[in-house]
Amino acid sequence: MNEVVIYTRQTDEGARMPVNGNNPLPTYTPNIASSTNSAVDAFGRGRVSQPTTIFDSQPQYDKQPLLWEERIGDAGTATHLPNESSIELAVTNAAASSVIRQTKEYFRYQPGKSQLILCTFVMGDPAADVLKLVGYGDDENGIFMGQDGAGTFMLLRSNVTGAVDDSRKFYQADWNVDPMDGTGPSGYTLDTTKAQILVIDLEWLGVGRVRVGLNIDGTTFYVHEFLNANTITSTYTTTANLPIRYQLSNTAPTAGATTMKQICCQVASEGGVDEAAAFPFASTPRLSLSVPSATPLPLVAIRPALTFKGITNRTQIVLEALQYLVTAGEAVIEVRYNPTLTGGAWAAVDGESAVEQNITATAVSGGIVTARFLSGAANNSFTAGSQGLSKRLPFTLDIDGANPDLFVLCAYEITGSPVVSGEMSWREIR
Repeated sequence: MNEVVIYTRQTDEGARMPVNGNNPLPTYTPNIASSTNSAVDAFGRGRVSQPTTIFDSQPQYDKQPLLWEERIGDAGTATHLPNESSIELAVTNAAASSVIRQTKEYFRYQPGKSQLILCTFVMGDPAADVLKLVGYGDDENGIFMGQDGAGTFMLLRSNVTGAVDDSRKFYQADWNVDPMDGTGPSGYTLDTTKAQILVIDLEWLGVGRVRVGLNIDGTTFYVHEFLNANTITSTYTTTANLPIRYQLSNTAPTAGATTMKQICCQVASEGGVDEAAAFPFASTPRLSLSVPSATPLPLVAIRPALTFKGITNRTQIVLEALQYLVTAGEAVIEVRYNPTLTGGAWAAVDGESAVEQNITATAVSGGIVTARFLSGAANNSFTAGSQGLSKRLPFTLDIDGANPDLFVLCAYEITGSPVVSGEMSWREIR
């Protein structure tokens, strides 16, 4: 009698498995969401090489001071290396010597999307009483690769209890996917004196999975994962809206100076970025100001409030549009980023807005002119695209939650003693 063979699903190698009376269906469950499988994102969905970049940084020309800020302690330094397109962080042997470079912007996470973070660096060997961190986070929350006197580790930092908790720190021998000592799935042995590509992907939703790995020779090898769903009783971090950070800090007097290198980084959303439903707000208009010639007069200034609902304000604020009215004569209308503003008073725009306004300032100077218009007697408006008038410029607080950035709408005369009115509008994403 002829044998009938029914072919069923494929194995990992692609071979089809026959099923008949003498060869029953084998037990086989493809684990596409495996912690070692870099072909899937943080949610276990197949990667199709279409990440959407939220942020990227490559220090070819300088330290990119518009995008990054530095917290320097006791003779620490951060030096641009133009031939290497990198930045050398260095500390002395003093106990308080430190360098932290952190992006000004906190990058928005969209629930249901895998957030992908890539950082390149040279960390060097572990050193006693020296802390090194590279990754996605700040003083309170984040995911980092790091070193201290005990070795190289992966860290999930959390502030969900109101106190910073670094207890989820796992040294190399305890990495639960690949210890990178030559015995793991990759077969590689980690050499931290060489340049590395750190890969972090996360599903937040408050309780999702976080994977941390290294990309070597074009392949991502995950080395440790932090599993949270069905395990913890709260969120694993306060938020997934975080900055990129490179840190080199002494924790006590050391035997000598220490260095590490910052190179390149990227934050991406896997699966694209949907246009976020934002809260729209507008300033109070400033009306009928006689503007002088040559010297700009501020009409409206806006900045992030230090706190929103009692919490440090990390709202994403996108300056979207401006409107101005010129009566008689001709005027130059400008938008300036982080100028020096004199006089006036700052006040909340609205109880539901994370922005403050100043519509009584008396002088403005310096800053970066981000938009300029020439206008005769007319009512004009300008609306930017999805990135807004701020574009790549951060519009946020500094690393310590202070010194907010500001945008100022201002005007000065070309001819004819113009009288100008103006207002600004923006959207807030949180």
